[in-house]
Amino acid sequence: MTSKSLFRSIVLLTAFVLVLSSAYAMIGRNICGKCNWINKAETILCENCQNPLNHCLKCGHDNMAKADYCANCSMPLAEMRVLATIAPEVRTQLKLGESPRAVADLEIKRLEYLLQTDAENAEKHLFNLAMTHKRIDFYSRESALWLDFLQKYPNSEKAAEAKVNGSDSLRKWSYLLYSQGSYARAVELLNESLRLNPANKEAQKWLKIARGGMKKSGQTAVAKPQAVEATEAAPQMEEAQPAPKTEATPAVEAAPATEAAPQTGNP
Repeated sequence: MTSKSLFRSIVLLTAFVLVLSSAYAMIGRNICGKCNWINKAETILCENCQNPLNHCLKCGHDNMAKADYCANCSMPLAEMRVLATIAPEVRTQLKLGESPRAVADLEIKRLEYLLQTDAENAEKHLFNLAMTHKRIDFYSRESALWLDFLQKYPNSEKAAEAKVNGSDSLRKWSYLLYSQGSYARAVELLNESLRLNPANKEAQKWLKIARGGMKKSGQTAVAKPQAVEATEAAPQMEEAQPAPKTEATPAVEAAPATEAAPQTGNP
């Protein structure tokens, strides 16, 4: 066998393995966890033992085996399919899937799905998505969502609330950047915070502090705003940092009294 024929055989074998793996993955979703019967993708109850194949633990609706989101409440079903294999009393005792972060993650996936499938109510879904990130203190992603909301719905009844929330999330995000020595970026975020809400006194105070740090470090202003684009594909969530200690502030800038930055959460 020539090297060319050997190479072709290897490619064909690899392709066959990939196709076979994909087929087994699809079948695996349809296998009844109770009796191991292989069902069709459209099956709701196992054809052999009538066991629900894709039960939503949120609203109780039984979905087709192939569904990734509940047809009734739009909750993501991947995690629920795994949890459904655990006895209900064990799930209750261990409170599996009930932590604030786990609940928020499911809600985020649900709202992202609705933004793609329910355009008529996109304004409501986008607002709720930003509020969900606010609850888990994911400041960078929250900021991007508020700015996106205000750009798409400037005349919304909730625009004023979105501005206040957006200003606050940008201010809190700037704390982390300041503590990391990214003074110019912190200044940019604080300027954006004040653009949304000029009455944000904490942002006014910290803008002076960040400018002092930028001047002392020799940093220059960021050439292009990044408040939205830097978080479209949000990186791994990091723990939020407390507000920078004022002794790190340049001597010419006396740090004003500020509220403490959140101790837990994400940037």
